[in-house]
This record gives sequence, structure tokens and C-alpha cells, in this order.
Amino acid sequence: MHKHFDKHLNVKELIEEVGPLFVLELGAGSGENTRQLLTKTSVEVISLGECPEDLENRILLRWVNGISYMVMEQRQLYDVQFAIVDTDHNGWTLDKELIELDRICTNDAIICIHDTESFREANGFCNGYNEKAYYPKYDIINGPTYSMALNSFLLSHKWKIYRETKESCGAVALKRYG
Repeated sequence: MHKHFDKHLNVKELIEEVGPLFVLELGAGSGENTRQLLTKTSVEVISLGECPEDLENRILLRWVNGISYMVMEQRQLYDVQFAIVDTDHNGWTLDKELIELDRICTNDAIICIHDTESFREANGFCNGYNEKAYYPKYDIINGPTYSMALNSFLLSHKWKIYRETKESCGAVALKRYG
């Protein structure tokens, strides 16, 4: 997602438009995108893996090592104005993340989702999470694709595509309406 910060989807411009108190970043990898986000606002990361050393002890960063939808469900986090999704890239996981984000986001929130072109017709990764979390690999591989899960969510919830790009693996920004 870091290639979308100031070009393609232009996350920086969207953050400036919304002016969120913080960005909720689901899936941070080695922190490339996190570093860019921290130039604009506070960031709360939920990602499998430890916080990179150079990001440790940052006042504007809270890093939670965990599975995105499970952490959101447990923490009762509310009033999210801006979220970024770049996790497991399959329909099953995206569906769970979007349901949780719908519950915790404000009425004017934006959700940015990466790799919408790369996984338009397929499901990605499917490596499992860890030994503590259920991961239905068969259901994921044979279930709805990433784009099918996104389209299903848009049909059944009050969100619309606000901005979209096919560049750099594709990305969309969703905005809540109504």
C-alpha cells in the first residue's frame, strides 16, 4: 500500500480530506506504509508480526501483534475515521474485516483496500495465521474471491467506492454514505 501514499490512490490526500485522529492500519508488513502514515497522523496497527525496531517507542504509534478482525472484535474499538486493509488478500478474511470495520467506523469514514486488482479473480496467501487461530484453508481457496467479498459487502452495507485505481496492484477507497 505504500506506493499509494502520494500517488495512484493518494492516501495522503484522503487523510488530509478526512483529518482523522488516527489511522487504523490492518496489515503492516515491515512498516513501509506505517512510516508514511506517521508523517500525517497517529497510527494504530493490527498486524501479524512484531513492530520493526525503528518504529518501536514512537509516541504516535500503537502496534498490536494479532489477527485483524479478531483484535477489532475483542478490543471494542470505536470511532475509526480512516482504515487501511492490506492483510491476507482473500474473500473470507476481507469479509470478516469489513464487517468489523462497518461496526467501528464513523459515518464519514474511509476504508482503503489494497491489492484489489492482483486478487480480483483469486484468493491470495492462504498460509494460515498461527496455531491459535482458526483458518479454514479449504473454504478460503474455494470460497468467494477478494473482489466478490468486496462487492457483496458494498451491496449489503452503506458504503460506496469513493476512489479507485488499477495501478500498483490496484486499490479502492470506500466511503460510508447515508
